[in-house]
Amino acid sequence: MKRATVGTLVALALGLSFASAQSRPSLQGVWRVVEVTTSGANPSTNTKPQPSLYVFTAKHYSITRVTSATPRPQPKDPEHYTLAERQAIDGPFQAQAGTWEVAGENLSLLPSVAKASQAMRGGIKPAVYTTSLQGDSLTLVQKSNVQGQPVTNPDTLKLTRVE
Repeated sequence: MKRATVGTLVALALGLSFASAQSRPSLQGVWRVVEVTTSGANPSTNTKPQPSLYVFTAKHYSITRVTSATPRPQPKDPEHYTLAERQAIDGPFQAQAGTWEVAGENLSLLPSVAKASQAMRGGIKPAVYTTSLQGDSLTLVQKSNVQGQPVTNPDTLKLTRVE
């Protein structure tokens, strides 16, 4: 009788532990931006942002995102870009990858490779974001950049899980 009770308690404890581990939301997966709210002098909300993918594995992340509100333009002559065309096409594009960690509501992203040169200099710090994760919805608000400086008037990004 005693063995059955102990066995039942162990099974119940393992079951509760397994259920709580499964119910904890995780950043791991693939996400896309579904809304961008801009603050500052000209606040706005874009509910149809350009394409993006945020990929989080156990320790690494990758971000590829068109940051403009409208599609990037096509060059008049694809064989010969002007400087202005190159800037209009490549400027509003974010690409970076590195390692990530979460502490409480703070997400720290430390790039190891990035399109932005300021993220590739020596002595960079993790960019820090405040997060809110509810099921398949993730909200990110940047607190500090890779120079460790606070971000004034940050965008609020709302993402949804793709997989």
